[in-house]
Amino acid sequence: SCSLIWSTDGRHVASGSRRNGAAVLDVSNGKQVILSSYPSEAGEYVAWIKFHDRNCLVTASHRIKIWDVDNQELIEEMIYSGDTTFTSIAASSDGRFCAYRDKNRISFLDATSWNCQLEIRSNRPNRKGGVIAFNPVKPLIATPGNDDHSIDVWRYNAEVLTYRSP
Repeated sequence: SCSLIWSTDGRHVASGSRRNGAAVLDVSNGKQVILSSYPSEAGEYVAWIKFHDRNCLVTASHRIKIWDVDNQELIEEMIYSGDTTFTSIAASSDGRFCAYRDKNRISFLDATSWNCQLEIRSNRPNRKGGVIAFNPVKPLIATPGNDDHSIDVWRYNAEVLTYRSP
């Protein structure tokens, strides 16, 4: 698995993998929720958001897709030009922002309009992978640093996104 995450309401758990794409388990009945007849198309990185008052799964690989899990349907798909390959996707605990990481940047998206609000660029690729984690209480995200024992913490303002590296 590349990623594993509980839904915000605790009803589902989702996983993503490079080989098999996204899978969702409904923990109330133990059944798998089928998102696509081609599971690998669903995406290997997963995050949960509230999207138009629905509990939705966001998946990413070469595209970002938003899935209505309860109705088992694809709601929206964002196609990015160039060779964008996502290495992680995460959602803020309030559901207002989604962040994705590719080789040299972290991009913050407004989770209702999907417009990019901020890009944090790095002049060197992250060798340890692109995991992103939002702090559930404070306006902070964490990413692995470029050496074996470091973590970069980025501060953002939820109204006007800015960042400060430590």
